[in-house]
Amino acid sequence: MTTTMSKTMKSFWMDSKIPEDSRWHSKHEGDFRTTDRLADHFVGKLRDECRDEVSEVAIMVRFTRLLKEALDSYESQTNQLLKLADTGRVVTLLHGSINSALDTIDIHDPDVREDWHSHLLIEREDRLQVFKDFIKDDEQVMAALGNKNQQLEIVTLLRYCVEKYHDGLTPFAGKDEKYRDKLTSGELDTIAMVYDVVAQKAGIVSGKLPEWFVTSDHEWAWVSKAKLEDSKLGWEDIAREKDADEKVSDEVRGEVCEEVCVRLASIWTELNHPHLRKFYGASYVGKPFVIHESCFTPTYEKNVWRYLANCALGLQYVHDRGLVYHDVFPATLLSTYSERRGVLDGLGLVPRSRVDRSRAIGNSNVYGNQADDQETAVSFDVLRFGMAVFFLLLGARNSNLPGATRDKTFDSWKHKTSTRLPEVKPGFISDEEWDILQDLCAESPVDRAKLEDLVFKMELLAKDEAQDDANQTQQEMPDISSYVIPSYGSTVRELLDELLEEHEEDFTPMDQSVFNRLEDVYNQLENAGELPEILVEDFSLLVCAFFQKVEAFTSDSSDASIQIASQSVAGQNYHFHHQLDHLVQTFPQLQGMDTVHRWQPTWDKAQQDQRDVFLEYLKNPSTFLRKTSRPEDIAMLRFEAQTRAGAYAPDVAEAMNMVLKEAEERVKDKKTIPERPAIFKDKEWDLVQRMCRWDPQKRIGIGAVIKILEDIGVSNLIETGGKIGPTKIDAKTRSKS
Repeated sequence: MTTTMSKTMKSFWMDSKIPEDSRWHSKHEGDFRTTDRLADHFVGKLRDECRDEVSEVAIMVRFTRLLKEALDSYESQTNQLLKLADTGRVVTLLHGSINSALDTIDIHDPDVREDWHSHLLIEREDRLQVFKDFIKDDEQVMAALGNKNQQLEIVTLLRYCVEKYHDGLTPFAGKDEKYRDKLTSGELDTIAMVYDVVAQKAGIVSGKLPEWFVTSDHEWAWVSKAKLEDSKLGWEDIAREKDADEKVSDEVRGEVCEEVCVRLASIWTELNHPHLRKFYGASYVGKPFVIHESCFTPTYEKNVWRYLANCALGLQYVHDRGLVYHDVFPATLLSTYSERRGVLDGLGLVPRSRVDRSRAIGNSNVYGNQADDQETAVSFDVLRFGMAVFFLLLGARNSNLPGATRDKTFDSWKHKTSTRLPEVKPGFISDEEWDILQDLCAESPVDRAKLEDLVFKMELLAKDEAQDDANQTQQEMPDISSYVIPSYGSTVRELLDELLEEHEEDFTPMDQSVFNRLEDVYNQLENAGELPEILVEDFSLLVCAFFQKVEAFTSDSSDASIQIASQSVAGQNYHFHHQLDHLVQTFPQLQGMDTVHRWQPTWDKAQQDQRDVFLEYLKNPSTFLRKTSRPEDIAMLRFEAQTRAGAYAPDVAEAMNMVLKEAEERVKDKKTIPERPAIFKDKEWDLVQRMCRWDPQKRIGIGAVIKILEDIGVSNLIETGGKIGPTKIDAKTRSKS
């Protein structure tokens, strides 16, 4: 039969890639009935709409091609049990696609729209007979069940289908207020019947599914689906060895891959940082895979050091969470497509305590009989990160050059077997870059610079010329002494004086070090006369942030509170020092030669002293709890125990959990939380109450907590007009709060 086609359809339809008996082939008109029935009417409608050369035809042709791609995994599935398990995803996709298609071709008549959906609902019921007939044939069922791994995949996906889609996702405001994409009673009954038969014949059931479990990447944009069997470089050595063992059965290999997936997903799902690749979900059954942010290796990006500095920040975050990498490869250093920011891949992460207990916090060997230059998992990460940076630059600037201009010395170099930089700086590396690489890859671990210091150097190296031009055109200000901080109503001098008068006796050694540097920089700025506006504003905001930090911990903080805070990122003063370093090195008006700016030795000693006191407090939970009465102290301790446990020795992590357990028992006895402190806003205190409910079933989940915290943050910005720093309140009110 000859069919008419628009010129656009002839040019861009998919006939060359599909057989003529496919329902997608342009030779068919109207409905082309398939055995499965699902979407036969919709596909026919799309074909017919594309035959006319109307304004939307190009869009509709592309829309149809994308829909076919989204349905390919379903249509090509030959295992009827797995096909049934994909029901929820497919019907959700189809009902949403029908709405999109109708909107595109400008059909808004409710009756016409309902007719398209009704045909799909009829097809959904008709197709169920296929599965009812199939499940009655024992021979077909046993063949479809396959081995143990496939049986687990089938029961898991059937359960997932019901759990995710039985309530529907998109409400339809029609006559019956029904959910179009909700699994119908017939679909639920059929899936339940099939599940029971499979469970009985296979002798296996599905356990509770983790929140991160997914079956498809169609829910997100800018994501990639990566099979774990293609990412074995990120596996633990023992898992790789077992997978490579020829004597091991396919079933055992499947179990190994499943275990790798579960471990990876359980770690990655807890991480959230702008410079760590986003994780969206994973499946540990069948062919395990992860869904993560779409990224590329920034080898040929113009400002590659900006991406590398971003990646170093990601590595800092990973280490602070008590994690390390099995190895850091050039492919671990990535950039996002959507936002062009450097990120570290999440593949290959493992708790530090599993691979390196020698330097875990609280271990008796830290300053005992262990050699100072002994390699640790963290120091090895820094080394491998440096080597990955070197090989990334090598690939971009040397390896792709023609033979006449390429440095052939490195033709045989491989990242996996290289642990040292070349003896002499290569010509394709600048002096500044070489200094950073040498700091990262020093042969002795004790000589390697801290990531915190190197990030600052990398950011300076990556500084954009446009930013330099912007700095040169900044307006000048008369002097800093007359500058009033808009969000606070005070001068910088007044704020520093208030810190000195009211809080100096509460300063920790770390606080004192920061204050001394702020004081020195202020004196330099005061004597400099006219200053760039951006310098004055940046320094003022830094003073504000430090003031706010000190006030938060001196109003009602016990010694125990300070020790708890000192263990977390929020309580450390590292970022204040590095922002001051940045100011001193960026602006010629400032000098950093005074000894007050040699802050690292003081910081290192203070950090160790605070850590020792913290560990001493943990030895007696009752004493520990008597020394602190703030609810946020327990929350911070719980954060350490739950999210950074890998950074501590096992006995220290156990001690923290003992303190938390006793604190929980005390709350259970009281079945209440302390009275609301005046410093809490309504939304903040409401969140605390919902988080601290005695009944775990009524306690708010972590996902909701994150959303509320984001809303609170936005509200605070609106209230302060987008300014950073505390709002103006008098000292008496602050002290009372």
